[in-house]
Amino acid sequence: MTIAAALRSRDWMPAGTLPRGLIAGTAWGMTMGIGLPLMTYLNCGVICLSDVAFTTAVSVVAGIAVIGPLAAFRRTSATD
Repeated sequence: MTIAAALRSRDWMPAGTLPRGLIAGTAWGMTMGIGLPLMTYLNCGVICLSDVAFTTAVSVVAGIAVIGPLAAFRRTSATD
């Protein structure tokens, strides 16, 4: 409900806020989704594709949920 209200209110939200948050969250999630299985491969010598898929999916969702709003609503000196 709150997300829907936030998406409808364009008065306080600049035009590029939502795409910036989605892009930043997805980029963070993809980086973590590639980095964590790579560390497992370096330690164990094998890599499991289902582990890579699950780790990447969880990382992208977490990135959009956590890093996305931080990037979307960042404060710059130009807006102060």
